[in-house]
Amino acid sequence: MPPLLRSRILWSGVLLVLLLSGLWADSRRHVRGLGALRGVFEESASLIHGEGSIEISYQQMRHGSTGGPWNFATRHDPVVGTPRWFLAPRWLQKDYPTVHYYELRIPYWFLIVMTVAVWGLLLTRRAWKRNRMAAETMIPEAESKA
Repeated sequence: MPPLLRSRILWSGVLLVLLLSGLWADSRRHVRGLGALRGVFEESASLIHGEGSIEISYQQMRHGSTGGPWNFATRHDPVVGTPRWFLAPRWLQKDYPTVHYYELRIPYWFLIVMTVAVWGLLLTRRAWKRNRMAAETMIPEAESKA
């Protein structure tokens, strides 16, 4: 196995943590989104990157959808005020008389912590396997006969 500095696990983790940190910094200044709407408020879905998190939401009218085409729209706005650094993850499911509504918010700090945890486990597993392979390939010393 290659030394740690030539490890793909190490550099993949560094790249992923840097990417998520950059997205977190960008989301504190800008709100960017992609939305899809079907019919007249019959069904909608959105993905929003802003205020320190990624938010995915979906809503559907109770009577169902007519199956019309999806219309897509994008959004780009500056963040108003100063968002909190450590928002809590949130899952929201509400049933209104006419609409089912679902929302999932995943903060970037949470994604970074989970990435570092998995990355640490992979590096630990790699070190454990290296040590085990090194121990298995050692040549035992010859017994001296006196």
